[in-house]
Amino acid sequence: MKHKIKALMIALAIVLPLNIFAAENAEVNVSKSVIEWEGKKVTGAHNGTVSLKSGFVSLEKGALVGGEFLIDMTSIKNLDLTD
Repeated sequence: MKHKIKALMIALAIVLPLNIFAAENAEVNVSKSVIEWEGKKVTGAHNGTVSLKSGFVSLEKGALVGGEFLIDMTSIKNLDLTD
């Protein structure tokens, strides 16, 4: 009987935290999202944009707790250089 109770307690210790901290994922609207970047050097700086391929943010009780973004590096643009 003690072994069954111990096994049950271990199972609950593993399962309960997973349910308590379950976060809701919200997809990022990639057509309306852009990352703005700035690179600095001793003699000046450059700035531009890069687009997202996909992404989501994880929310728990309305608070940001995580997320994941896939950046499309082929879309990188430098906005302050003309050539």
